[in-house]
Amino acid sequence: MTKKSFLILTLWAFGLVGIGGIIGLLGQSMSPKQNQKAWSERPAIDISQLAVGETLLVKYPVEACWWHSSGNRYCTYVFLYRVSKQEVRAWYVQATSEGIGMPDNYWWMKPFYLCKHFAPDPKRRSGKKERYFRCHDETIPEYWKDYWVWDLHGKSQSWMRDMDPVHNADVVGETFYYTH
Repeated sequence: MTKKSFLILTLWAFGLVGIGGIIGLLGQSMSPKQNQKAWSERPAIDISQLAVGETLLVKYPVEACWWHSSGNRYCTYVFLYRVSKQEVRAWYVQATSEGIGMPDNYWWMKPFYLCKHFAPDPKRRSGKKERYFRCHDETIPEYWKDYWVWDLHGKSQSWMRDMDPVHNADVVGETFYYTH
């Protein structure tokens, strides 16, 4: 066998392996069984009782908890806000059964303050077009009041980080599905 013949056979072998790999990957990604299985295993939250303009706090399906130096046990929760019958927005938050942990900058770090009433403004404030998420506790630290404000898309209205959105989410009927 000459060097030229060996080179041609080697190139053909690599070409066939490459084409076979591409076909195999395409076959896997287009497999309806895999997609249906993934869809059926996604976490689901019943939102039939969630009215437009209301929020809901649901514990994350995987145990993701830790103890804070304040003695509170924070876990990852999903914070939902119903915009309309067809649209629900959701974010990951650190929370306890008593409230949502307000960040000192990042939402995924240790919370700075336990907010017992984190929700949109009850009504539009005079002169403002939009409502905002904020902590409505009476005991909120004065310094943080103006910083813990997010629009209804989770965008910060200060130097604070945006809320951490839940991606790959769908509303089907009265069920909110998301990927964790």
